[in-house]
Amino acid sequence: MIRLNLLAEEQAAEQLRRRDPVKRATWVGALAVGVMVVWAIAQQFEVIQSNEQLTQKEAEWRRLEKPDQLVRTNRAKTISMERRLAALERLSTNRFLWSGPLNALQFALTQVGSVQVTELVPRQTYKPTKEIKDERGAILKPKTAIENTSLIIRARDFADVSAGNHTRFMEAVAREPYFRARLQPGQPYELVEPRSKGSGDDKRVEEGAVFGVEFRFVEAVRRNE
Repeated sequence: MIRLNLLAEEQAAEQLRRRDPVKRATWVGALAVGVMVVWAIAQQFEVIQSNEQLTQKEAEWRRLEKPDQLVRTNRAKTISMERRLAALERLSTNRFLWSGPLNALQFALTQVGSVQVTELVPRQTYKPTKEIKDERGAILKPKTAIENTSLIIRARDFADVSAGNHTRFMEAVAREPYFRARLQPGQPYELVEPRSKGSGDDKRVEEGAVFGVEFRFVEAVRRNE
C-alpha cells in the first residue's frame, strides 16, 4: 500500500526554518541584550545608592568638621601651654641663684684682711639666637638665648697699696670652690675700677682706696620654648 505525504514539502521547509542559524543568533543576541540591560539597571541602582550614602557621609562629616577643628585647635593650645610650662619649670630649676655667690664671697673675705665690700652689682644679659630650618621646614636648631651673668664687687682697701690686698682679694674669690667651678676659664675676673682714693662725704674716705672687680660666670644656653 502506497501512502503519499502531501505536506512533505511544507514540513521540510518548516524544519529548515527551525534550523536557520540566523534566527538562532537573533534569539541569542536578544537574550544577551536583555541580560546587559538588566545588569546596567542593577549597576545604576547601586550607583544611586552609593551616591545617597556618600551624600549622607558628607553631611555627617560637615557636622563633625567644626567640633574636630575645635579639638585640633584646643590640642595645639594645650601643647603650646605644656611647652611653656615646661620652659618655666626649667627656668625655675636652672635659673641663676645669687645665694651661692654671696655665701662663697663671705668665705673669701675671711682670707683677706683690710678689705670691706661696699656694693654688689649682679648683671644678667640675654642674647637671642635665630631658629635654623632645613629646606623642608624641619627645625635643625631651635631658638635659644645665651645667658651672660657677672657680678661686680666694689670694695674699699684699707691697707697700704704695697700690700696688694685688692689683688689678693680677687684671687681669693676666684679660688673659692663655688666660683672656681662656675667662672669663665682663662679670664674669670677683671679689674673694672682700678684702686684709687675714694671721694664723697664718707669720713673714712682718706683711710681706704676703692676698687671694683667684675667676676664673669660661664655662659648658659636657655631654650625659648
